[in-house]
Order: sequence, then C-alpha cells, then structure tokens
Amino acid sequence: MVWHQDWQVTGIIRDTSMGPSRGTDLDAAFDGFIPSFHRIVADLSKQKKKMLVTMHRYLDGDAFGSAIAFGLMLRQMGIDSSLLCVPFVPEKFDFLSRMSRLTIFEASQNKRLFAQDNYTLAMGAHFPEESPEYGGLAILDCAGFGQVPREAWAVGNSFRHKVHIDHHTGHSFGPDRGKAASLVCSCSSTSEILYHLMERLGLSSDPEVAVSLYVGANADLRKNDIQAGHPAYPAYVMDALKQRLNALGRDIWHQIDSIFSLDPWEQSLLDTVGSALRFSGSIVYAAFDPSMVLTAKRETDALDNPRMPFHEFHIRLRQLMGQYGDTHPVAALFDQILGKVSLFDLRRNQGYDLAGISRELGGGGHRNRAGFAFETARDTLLDLNLISGDTPDSTVIETVIEFVRTRLAATGDQ
Repeated sequence: MVWHQDWQVTGIIRDTSMGPSRGTDLDAAFDGFIPSFHRIVADLSKQKKKMLVTMHRYLDGDAFGSAIAFGLMLRQMGIDSSLLCVPFVPEKFDFLSRMSRLTIFEASQNKRLFAQDNYTLAMGAHFPEESPEYGGLAILDCAGFGQVPREAWAVGNSFRHKVHIDHHTGHSFGPDRGKAASLVCSCSSTSEILYHLMERLGLSSDPEVAVSLYVGANADLRKNDIQAGHPAYPAYVMDALKQRLNALGRDIWHQIDSIFSLDPWEQSLLDTVGSALRFSGSIVYAAFDPSMVLTAKRETDALDNPRMPFHEFHIRLRQLMGQYGDTHPVAALFDQILGKVSLFDLRRNQGYDLAGISRELGGGGHRNRAGFAFETARDTLLDLNLISGDTPDSTVIETVIEFVRTRLAATGDQ
C-alpha cells in the first residue's frame, strides 16, 4: 500500500518577504487554498463531524503550537477537533494543552518516566477501526507525507476530507488523486502560516491562539538560529503576537520562559553529555538515555520533576557541539529516550543533503537539519547486513555514524 497517494497540492509558494501582505505569490497560494478549506468546513458543519489534527512524530514547539492554534481556529469556525500526538506531549507544553481546553490523544500510554497526567487520553482506547464522529484529518508541519505518523494515518486515512499545512517546501506529495486542501508556504514556521491564514479568514487571534502561535514560531526561530534582523525573521508577526501576550501579564511570560530555559537537572545533564562528545571524521556526535536523566535528577535533588530533556535541551546541546563546527561540520544527536536521531549541518552553508541521508534511514527533514527513528535505522542496517539482530545500541550508534560518513564521502561532503 502506498499510503499517501490520495493527496494533491493546491498551493505552494516560496515568497520570503516578511511584511503584512507578503506579496502576490503568497496571496495566490491562499486564494487557492481558502475556497477548498471553506468547503471542507461547511461540509463538516453540515454533517456534524469533527476534525482530527496531527503533526510529525516527536512533536516540537512549532508542530504542537500550530496544531493547538489550528484547533482553536476551527473552534471559532464552529468545528470541534481533537489533537493526536505521537508519541506524547512533552511536559513543557502542558500549559498550552490546559489553556486550549482541546481534547488531546497520545499514541503512547507510557509517556512519562515519572508521572502521568489525566487530561490526555490514550488513542488506542478511544479510536476503533472506524471513527464516525470524525470527517476530516488535518496534518501540520510534517515535511512531506513520509513524516506523517503511521498511527495517525491508520486512524484518519478513511476520513472524507484532508487538510495539509506546512512550511517545509520542496517535498513530493504524491500524484493528483484526491481532495486534499494543501497549503505549503516558505515561511519561518507553520505557526507563521497560520497567523497569516487567520488574518485572511478574518478570525480573531485571541490570547489562547496568540500564545500557541508565539510558542510555535519562536521555537522554530530558535531552532534555526534566526534572530531579529535576520532576513527570514517575521518581525510583523512576532511583534503583533508579543503585543497580545503583553496584555495577559507577566505570568504567561513565565510559562513561556519555562519552555525556552533549562531546569538545573537539565543543565547537569547537558554538562555530562557535552563532556563526552565523540568525533568521527567530519562528524561530532552525542547520545543520552534515561539512566543519564535519572543520574542528573538525583544529583540535583529533582527526582520528583516529571519533565524530560526535549527541544530546548536539544538546541543547547547542538549549540555546544557547534563550537567544533570548523573541523566537524556535521552533528549527530542520539536521543535514546525518544528513540530519535537528529543530524545538523553546523555551518548551514555546506550543501550537505542530510535529508537525503535521513530518508535512506527511514526519516527526512531539511537539507541542513534532518532526522530519523533509531529503530527504523536499526532495521535498515539489519537489512543491509551491517548489524545483526542482537547488536547492542552502542554498536548501532557507531554503525549509523559510519553509514552517514560513507554517504557524505560518496557525495564529496566528507
């Protein structure tokens, strides 16, 4: 089964200006998308159906922030929705979940090492083989259909309507066989796209929406080292969102700051991982696992802290690895909690096709920032007879590094 072949693209734009109008290319893309989107909303309303909203696996700030905002946008349009997150929602985003009052399902029933929250529901207990209350599936920030979680597609592939919104351009979305309303824009984040979409739909960017959009946009700006003054920085959008957030008072900024800061135990973990960086050719790489998290929490008297080291920790670790970028321009991060491997071009201008290498290992992403699941990579290496079925994780890591080195060398990047 080629599971993504019933999709079509209704609008792709590559405009990079940052003003309120953003130019005729962006206007044309929205002009092509909005009528299809209105028809979908009208049909869902008529049929009294809900929209299921999902995003890429191992969701980050932009994926979750844009999904929350989209659910709130649908609420303003009279459509109920639920979010399906794979495998789970990181603890630092819990306040967004509570603030939105949206129904959130998680693919994993064991999302925490130390705690369980009851505002989320395990998807396996909720979704039968057919889910008649839903009429549409919305996919956000997935960088191509290869990154759509299979758990989400298993639930939503039979839904009548599909919506796709993303800021990752240049991906293939399958042959023209379906009815998907797709909007793919070269913006700094999917959250930025939704800000412009809400403007064009005449919807209110109320405080709940503003918080989720700001978190989403700021997360991707930080991840890509885009600061104010950079050509890709969406000053118009960020200034407007900040004004709305300022009206909420200081408490909201404390909550947002908690997303983009490290707890003491996370700093301890960062020091440990950073002191054990490894090098191979042009690659600098690091790994961390649950036992290292437990040690860091024990040493900082934080065993009762339920958080896991995601997102901001990854950014800080990548920045630490960046000091070796002159001699080791490719960084690899093995997160053995999420089971995820991330690749980064630390110089961002070397022309490395990290997305292509990641696709060989079952993943994808940008040319200069990509990733894949550790178990998918293990399966690929097993098929290639590079490892055996009982190869330990530590050896798999070394084999992945050698695989990446070989691919870089084959394209002249090593």
